[in-house]
Amino acid sequence: IVSYRLWSSMHRRVAKPPVSTLPDHASPLAALRQDRPFRQFEVSFMLYGLGFLMLQPVLPVYLSQDLGVSYTEAAIATGAIFWIATIVTSPLAGRLADRIGILRLGAIAFGALAAFPLVLLVWPTLGGVYVAYALFGVAMSGVFLAWTAGPMHFAEKRNPLPYLNAHLGLVGFRALIGLVAGTLIQQSFGSATVFVLAAGLEIVAALHMLHVARRDESRRAALAVET
Repeated sequence: IVSYRLWSSMHRRVAKPPVSTLPDHASPLAALRQDRPFRQFEVSFMLYGLGFLMLQPVLPVYLSQDLGVSYTEAAIATGAIFWIATIVTSPLAGRLADRIGILRLGAIAFGALAAFPLVLLVWPTLGGVYVAYALFGVAMSGVFLAWTAGPMHFAEKRNPLPYLNAHLGLVGFRALIGLVAGTLIQQSFGSATVFVLAAGLEIVAALHMLHVARRDESRRAALAVET
């Protein structure tokens, strides 16, 4: 929330980009209201983020209590395997984005992310944990790139700050929901339920992002014909 407020104030101080035929949005809310493709992009990220954040309070409990993973083993999975996989595959994610577009990359990354909780659920061993976190890192390399470049993709030649502000502000909004929901569902129905729901949300997010990508491609192709 503090970050959102800081970003929101920046558009009054930062010089705007060169004049464009596209009108700037007055605020983050205006960007969401007036730019339907961007709003649909954020719906995809909301679905992904809810699934991702629901897992966060559950994973430490599941790894330590259900699987008996030690702190050292957990550190290897979350601090070494995850980040090595993310760093190694980030250049590949960038090349893939150049070929298929940032939105389709996001769809693939969301779909891949669904494998993370499912592998933890069906392969409840230390080996399964390591494989799951390697897959997690691969998927997140695409998610990180789509998250970073997405707002700029929709801003086009407009002032990008309202898009970035909206994008950042929605992270805090879904965190308030996802973290609480994950804890409550885990306490009421168990970790497995959270894992299945999270995987389902990632799959829905992937399908929705693919729909967003197709519509965006069609819209840009039509604009290219007109010009």
